[in-house]
Amino acid sequence: MQRKAGLQFLSNANLKVLTDVALPKYLDDSIRSLEGSKDGLAVDLEDKFHELTTILFGFLAFNVSLILLSNRTHDGANDPNATG
Repeated sequence: MQRKAGLQFLSNANLKVLTDVALPKYLDDSIRSLEGSKDGLAVDLEDKFHELTTILFGFLAFNVSLILLSNRTHDGANDPNATG
């Protein structure tokens, strides 16, 4: 059952959409975000890669953009450890 679901999830059609449509758009967004970072501040590239991967697979799995969810998490709106 899982193998069949995985084969459908990573089908040629889905991978084509991922590489031709979703990846360029979300990768450009990530690059712009990195370019807009303040000079001299360290950037956690692991966090950026995780964010990009989550957005791409959310797009494939649910056919929705997870950018709004991602932005809400990063500004602390959904962070259970945030104070204030």
